[in-house]
Amino acid sequence: LDPTTQRTTVSNAIKSYREKVLPKMASKVSQEGYLQRIEDEFGQLYVANLRPAMIAQWLEHLAKPGLNLTIEDRRIRANEANARARAKRRAASDERQAKEDKMDREPPPPVRPAPRPGLSSQTVVHHLNCLSALINYSAKKLGVHLPAGNPVRLVERPALPPARTRRLLDGERNLLLRAARAIDNPAQTRDMECVIELALETAMRRGEILGLQWSFVQADMTRIALPAELTKTSTARTVPVSPRARAALSKLTRSIAPGALVIPAWRSSSSFGTAWDKRIVQARTLYEGECAAAGSQPDAKMLRSLRFHDTRREAASHWAEFMELPLLQKVTGHKDPRTLTKHYVGDVTDSILKRMEAADTTSAARR
Repeated sequence: LDPTTQRTTVSNAIKSYREKVLPKMASKVSQEGYLQRIEDEFGQLYVANLRPAMIAQWLEHLAKPGLNLTIEDRRIRANEANARARAKRRAASDERQAKEDKMDREPPPPVRPAPRPGLSSQTVVHHLNCLSALINYSAKKLGVHLPAGNPVRLVERPALPPARTRRLLDGERNLLLRAARAIDNPAQTRDMECVIELALETAMRRGEILGLQWSFVQADMTRIALPAELTKTSTARTVPVSPRARAALSKLTRSIAPGALVIPAWRSSSSFGTAWDKRIVQARTLYEGECAAAGSQPDAKMLRSLRFHDTRREAASHWAEFMELPLLQKVTGHKDPRTLTKHYVGDVTDSILKRMEAADTTSAARR
C-alpha cells in the first residue's frame, strides 16, 4: 500500500472531487452543500479511517433540529442579527431621548425565530449518497485502499416517507397559466408560461428547463437535445417537443448568441422557486375569486401542496397512457425504470381498462 494515498484526508478528497467531478454534475449546487457538511464533519479524518459507526452518528446529527445551517437557516440567522442591531439602535435612541425627556424607556426585545427543524429523511439520504460517491471516488481515482469496502454500505439508511402521488387537478393548469399572465413584466410572463408548458409537456426537470439554451432546440422546435452536463443523470438525451410546447416556445424570441438561454428571466433555481410560489398563491386567489362569484365552496385541495417537480410526474403519467414504458423512459431520462413506475407513472388503471376494452372488442369482432 502507498502510505501517501492512505493519508488522504476527506478535505483533500473533496478538493479533488470538486475539481474533477462536481463541474460535470447538473446538481452541483445541491451537491456542493452536501460536500460542505461532509467536510465540516469529517474533513480532518483520513478517508481510510471512516467507519460505519461515526457515519451513522453523523446522520443522527443531521436529523436533529436546530443543528443544520441551510440557506434558509442562514437567512433566519441574518434576520435575527439584523433584528438585534435594530433593537440596539432603538435602545440607544431611546436612551438619548430618555436623557432629554427624563423618561425611562424599555427597548423592545430582539426577534428570536423558532429553531429550524432537522433535515428530512430524503435529504439525509442525499448526504449519505454524496459521501458514498466521494469514498468511491477516493478509492478509484485517488488510490485509497479500503479493505472492508465502502463503509456507507454498512450504515442503516433512514426510512423514507411514501412517494408523492400529487398530480394536477382539473383546472389547475389553466389557473397556473392565467396566474403567469398576471405578472407585470411581459418578458417574465412569456417565460413563466413557457416553463409551465414545457414542464407539463416534456417532463423536463426544473434545472434542465432553466439551463436550456437555444442552441439545444432544433430549428423546427420538434426536438430538444439536452447535453450530458445539463441532465441529472449526466446522460445526454433528446426530448420530443409536443405541439403545445412548440406553441409556447414560438412565443419567445430565438437568439443565435452563444449560450443564449431560452428562459433568461431567472438566473437560479431559488429565484425561480420564489416566482413559482407567487404564481401558486396568485392562481389560488383567482380560483377563490371565481368560487365566490359563483357562490360555490372552493376545493380545499385545489393548488395546495403543489410543487414544481409534481409537473414532471404529471407529464410522465399523462404520456404513460399513450406510449410504452421503454419509450417513456427515453423521454424522461430515467436510467432505472423502477424509479419511473414508482414515482412518476402513478395510477394508470383507467388506461389499462381502456386497452382491455379495446382488445375485447377486437376479439369479439374476430369471433
